[in-house]
Formats: sequence, structure tokens, C-alpha cells
Amino acid sequence: KTIAEQLAKQSDPKQRVATAYTRILNRDAAPEEITAAVKYIEGFKQRTTGAQAEALAWQSFCRVLLSSNGFLYLD
Repeated sequence: KTIAEQLAKQSDPKQRVATAYTRILNRDAAPEEITAAVKYIEGFKQRTTGAQAEALAWQSFCRVLLSSNGFLYLD
């Protein structure tokens, strides 16, 4: 939730995704990862009702990154 709140300070969704990748996975996001992430977030918002849809979508995206192999394991 805290990471999503920090990301909310940026207005551009693509920049938010790029920042999330940098903060969570310590690497740059590939262009196709940014596109997929924005699509995921938009789809999440469409399936969620209420005033908190935007915040919940970004929290969900952050949880996805935090549970990814890239976060859990070192190469």
C-alpha cells in the first residue's frame, strides 16, 4: 500500500510502472512489461467499483511485483 501511495504522486501511468520496477525489482522495465502492466491496471480498475478502484489497482500491481520470481530470487 505504501509503495502504491508513493507511486500515486506521479501522473503518468507508464512512469509509475517504470518507477515500481526500479524500486521493487531494482531494474528497468522493458517496454512490453510497461504496456502489459498498464493494461493490467486498467482492467483491474474496470472490474472494481467504488472510489478506491485506482488505489486498489496500483496496490494489486505492486503485490504482483513483490510476489514475482524477480523479487524473491537472485540470479
